[in-house]
Formats: sequence, C-alpha cells, structure tokens
Amino acid sequence: MSFNQFRPPMLGPHMYADRLDRFPDLTASPHPPLERPYTITSSGRKGIDLILRQCEVTPADEVWIVTTFDKPNVSSCVTSTVFNRCKPSRVSSANTRAVYVIHEFGVPHPQVATLRAFCDRRGIPLIEDCAHTVDSRWPDGSLVGSFGDYVLYSLPKIFPIPSCGVVFGLRDTPIEREDARIVAAYEGKLPELWSRLPAFSERRRALLKRAVARLHQRLEVLTEVSDNVTPWYLPIRFVRPVAAMRELRAQNIECGLWHGSDIVVLPLHQFLTDEEMDFIVAGALQTTAGVEQDG
Repeated sequence: MSFNQFRPPMLGPHMYADRLDRFPDLTASPHPPLERPYTITSSGRKGIDLILRQCEVTPADEVWIVTTFDKPNVSSCVTSTVFNRCKPSRVSSANTRAVYVIHEFGVPHPQVATLRAFCDRRGIPLIEDCAHTVDSRWPDGSLVGSFGDYVLYSLPKIFPIPSCGVVFGLRDTPIEREDARIVAAYEGKLPELWSRLPAFSERRRALLKRAVARLHQRLEVLTEVSDNVTPWYLPIRFVRPVAAMRELRAQNIECGLWHGSDIVVLPLHQFLTDEEMDFIVAGALQTTAGVEQDG
C-alpha cells in the first residue's frame, strides 16, 4: 500500500485520520461484527466501570483477571478501574464475582470455553475485553467476544478516533452528560469506520506477515501469523527491553514496554505503509545488534 509521504511510525491508529481515504471500500456492514445490542461509551475505561456497576460488585468482591499470554502484570487501565469498585485478582477464589479475560495483541485466549464453564458453574458473569481486537476468531471459527456476558471494545485501538468504546450486554445504562457529549462527537463516524473494518483487518494481517518474514526468526514475535488473528501492535521479546526501546526511539520509532515484561510493542496498524513497516523491522534488527554489542 502506497501513501504520499513517509512518517516516523506511531503506535496508535488514531493519529492517522488523514490516511483513512486509502480504504475506500464501504461495502461491509456498518455495524460491529458481533450481532448483539451494544452501547457506545466515552472510553474503554468507562465501559469497564459501567459493566462492574451493572454486576453490582462490592468492595469485598474480586474480579479474576486472565490474559492470553499470562504475564504477571496487567494494564492499569483495567486494574485501576476495577479497583474503584472491588478487588482485582490474578487468581480465582471464593470471593470471585466475575471473570475478566483480556485477549492480548489480537490473540484469543485459548481457555475461554473453560472460563465460560467456570462462570456458569459459579453463576457469575464472563467479561471479554476485546480492546486489542474485534474480529479475531478461534480455530473453530467462533468470533472473539462470542462467549462473554459482557464484551468490551476500545475504538481508538482500531479506528482513527481518539475516544469511545463499545460494550455489549449492558441494560438501560444511563449516560452522564460529559460522556454523552463525547459519544455524540464520534457516533456519526462509526458506521463508515465499521464498514471499512474487513479492509483494516486484512491490512493488519498482511503487515504482520510481512514483518515476521523479514525478521527471519532473529527475534521472537508473540503473535503468530494466522488468518484467524487480526494483530494489535507488533510485540517482540528483547533480552534488554529498556535498552532496545532507547535505541528504537532514537530512530524515531514509537514503542512501549508491555507492563513490566520483556516485551516491547512496536507499531502495527492498517495505516502503516510497507516502507514504514520495513523501517520498523530494520530498526528492531539494528537495535538487537547494537544492544548485543553493548552487552
């Protein structure tokens, strides 16, 4: 895909609204891929809060948080929002009142059916956080989000807009005035963006395939190339992640450390050009060489 001008790669698609016209196909559905009633919220965090409010959790209750790659730390966007109403936990207990599963980097959690059965036995809700993806699928073809009582999207992670989330499963939820103002500012743009989603996702999968091929197995990418997975970010494991990020940023490649792990996340979204993706890969390989020499 060719765009007019190379730019230093940035992590978020919300910074690339000027490249939206490169995806002119509007023939797909103007609605989210899950065919369920939904509520638009001002942000993903607000969506989490509304879900927990409807679940009627108390300060003594716990929300068991599980993630695809089971790393020790979880995004503070999730934990701090949960903490405002109850206790976040990484293990189940007698006080577990909900299970919150995060499908990381676009990869569906492999045990979601088991988690669904656990919730059914306990009579508690399953919350699927699909902020990193909205249309990845399990091997049997089931759409991510198809197991949860509640399902959450974070739209700036997939669309070129700075705010808004989508929650499936809420009932008659009152929206505060400021939240309503934010929703009103972007709601009208969503049908056009949803209709481009298949093209967005196809482009993301193509970029992941391109990146993995050019890395030649010299670096470990957590997300495997698959027709069932629409990737979010390019998550790469580094022996010295802080040093790697310093060198990447010196090359004007935006990146971040994944919640205290050894994983550095690099840009991978539909608005990157092939040239920009190759620049990111070359930077990662160059950084690896530099870090190894320094070590």
